[in-house]
Amino acid sequence: MFKRSSPSSDPSHIQALRQAYLGRLAEQAGSLQLGGIDPKAASDPSGGKLQLSAVYTALLTQRPEDDEQLALLRGQKAERSERAEREVKRLSALDVLNRERQLVLLGDPGSGKSTFVNFVAACLAGEALHAPDVNLAILTAPLPDESRPRDEKPQPQPWRHGALLPV
Repeated sequence: MFKRSSPSSDPSHIQALRQAYLGRLAEQAGSLQLGGIDPKAASDPSGGKLQLSAVYTALLTQRPEDDEQLALLRGQKAERSERAEREVKRLSALDVLNRERQLVLLGDPGSGKSTFVNFVAACLAGEALHAPDVNLAILTAPLPDESRPRDEKPQPQPWRHGALLPV
């Protein structure tokens, strides 16, 4: 008796579906639609898209350096919160994402929250697809010079999670 394997359990089928998903995600998350900025771009043969990795600049956050300062900012010790606000450290959003199991990014409209999430998703998908232009090396590139002290040597941004599957 022959046993027919179902497409869902066939390893090559699963790999093909994964590759298709990652390709579509990398395409969607890794490009910026310019039609809303320049209506002429919507009629462009290239679809009015710009590669996000070509223009992305790291998103910086403001975060207290330790739990005591975080408690102060949350108002648990209001009399000392002014001092704590002065001691807030600027970290890249990627550094914070690397440190936290769960994260909420707060900011005004247009401040870069969605673009950051799209960039991370595109880089993770690109890493899985072995893309040369969008991958973990691009994701963890050192911060621009103006966002770190002058005497500090450029270092890659931390990312200890490897090539996660972006969902």
